[in-house]
Amino acid sequence: MRINILIIHTVAWSHYAALTFSELFKLSLNNNIDLFVIHLARTHKGREKIGDYDKSIHNYPHKILYNGFLEDLSNIRKIKLLLREIINHKPTILITAGYNDPSIIFSAIFNKIRGGKNIITSDTTINDRARIWYKELLKKMILKFFDFGFCIGTKQMEYLQSLGFKKNKMIKAGWYAIDYKNIFTQNKLRNKYKKINLYMYED
Repeated sequence: MRINILIIHTVAWSHYAALTFSELFKLSLNNNIDLFVIHLARTHKGREKIGDYDKSIHNYPHKILYNGFLEDLSNIRKIKLLLREIINHKPTILITAGYNDPSIIFSAIFNKIRGGKNIITSDTTINDRARIWYKELLKKMILKFFDFGFCIGTKQMEYLQSLGFKKNKMIKAGWYAIDYKNIFTQNKLRNKYKKINLYMYED
């Protein structure tokens, strides 16, 4: 049985995401997995001055729902577009980049209702900002619609645990994705990190 994975990501602009999704797609080819990525928009406001979406590095099946700024896309429209994609793709597993966007929350709930599994990726720690009790309560309710958590490091796992997410339903990556070729341009750095290709160890 093939596994159908749909990933919801915010913007297509970021190089690290393009490289990460491209590598995941390579892995999927030999593991009976159909992988597809949905980007909500092309980029964020303000980032157009430092670069644009580079199609040449997005070597994986994907779609950009809105060819503009994420900030110009209303929540209602995002919800409609994402629900339509879930209906079309019928994912076995839905992977979301956090849960800050209302459209992502609605997508996870809808996918759960239709019988799919949800995975949340999290890079948030308890000390990132001041916590307000009613917001934390709402997060606990939202997380009940997720079956598994993929965290950057130990602190991120601890935060999800504080929200009632079980430790045995989480995995720690221990790295952040980086654009190695663009960042490590000096020979000295290349030699020092020559064994690191896409990922930087974090925790």
